[in-house]
Order: sequence, then C-alpha cells, then structure tokens
Amino acid sequence: MSTKNSTTDSILSKLNIKSLNEMQLASIEAISQQNNVLLLSATGSGKTLAFLLPIVKMLDAANLKTQAIIIVPSRELALQIETVFKSMGTNFKVTCCYGGHKRETEENNLIHPPALLIGTPGRLADHIRRGNIT
Repeated sequence: MSTKNSTTDSILSKLNIKSLNEMQLASIEAISQQNNVLLLSATGSGKTLAFLLPIVKMLDAANLKTQAIIIVPSRELALQIETVFKSMGTNFKVTCCYGGHKRETEENNLIHPPALLIGTPGRLADHIRRGNIT
C-alpha cells in the first residue's frame, strides 16, 4: 500500500513504518472529505498516526499561530501524542499542556504559539482564562 504522498512517505520512513494499515488509510480518506470523523479502533492499531498525518498535511509553515488543538482526557495520552508528533520530524512546533507539572513552563512555550497544541481540558481552560491561549 503506497501512500503516494512524499511528506507522508518521509514521515513513515522516520517512524520505520513501511505502509499504513487499512484503518489509517480509511481515516485519512474520511478526514479529507469530512469535518467530523470518529475513529474507533483497538488499542495499538495506529489511531494516533491516523489523525496526525492529516493534521500535518493541513498545517501551514507560514502561519505562526496555533493551527490545531488536540484535547485528550489524560496527561499520559497527551504525552503519547506529543511523542509521536515529534518522532514524525515535521519541524512544526508542538506544545503539550497538562496538570501535574509547572504551568509556567507551558506559559513560556506558549509565548511563541505552537502549530499544534495538545492538552487536557482543565489545563487548556486554565491557559485560556489566563490569556495564554486565544
């Protein structure tokens, strides 16, 4: 299964993945046609990559504002998504916001907005209230 996309192929190469699985291909197709897509698949099936690849395709390097936000229920999931995104080697800035560590560190990271913001609802709401995220 070829992805026929040089950016995607480059990312897959960096992740040592030969090809996308059926669910990932279907999700990329669905996301390209719909604004709202719900992915239901087993743990370990590649859902993170299935939604990160279309997000990367939509990001504009010339746009210096936050272009996408991923809201997750736990810090563990936020950190997992951040790790996968960084492993993709896209050169887009990502910031992860969650409770359990210093908010000030996140505030410093938000001074120059990331292209992708990942966070838990409570911490994101806190940053919005403080004016760190608009």
